Amino acid sequence: MKGTTDEAAVREANELFYRSLSVKDLSIMESVWAHEPGVRCIHPGWDLLEGWEMVRESWSLIFRNPARLLVTPSEIVIRQGGDMAWVSCLETIKAGNAVTLARATNLYVRARDGWKMILHHASQVSPGSANPAPDVEPSPGSTVH
Repeated sequence: MKGTTDEAAVREANELFYRSLSVKDLSIMESVWAHEPGVRCIHPGWDLLEGWEMVRESWSLIFRNPARLLVTPSEIVIRQGGDMAWVSCLETIKAGNAVTLARATNLYVRARDGWKMILHHASQVSPGSANPAPDVEPSPGSTVH
């Protein structure tokens, strides 16, 4: 049953990440992340941030914004293998009066003190494209990542 235990622990780490966003608590955010030079973060519309210091500063900047922030994940899929786990989801981001959607991937590694985030990548999507039909094929010439 180790897989089930691991999945529950990854789910808990991911929930803590989103809770830290919604309460704008940098100390909680710090507890979620690995504090290593190789961690990476891409906020919607931002360039790549690499290294814990840059990632931490980005969250500090976001949390200083006085607008209310509520980020709710849905369509959560968790995959885990060995000491690595990844979570993909749809984020509904409410900042002040604005609401946007983003597709996110959160990558975690197993550490001595639990599952720690090493990557958060969120890309804004338009509301109409957030839930494409499962049988839709990419159009010819489109880029698939």
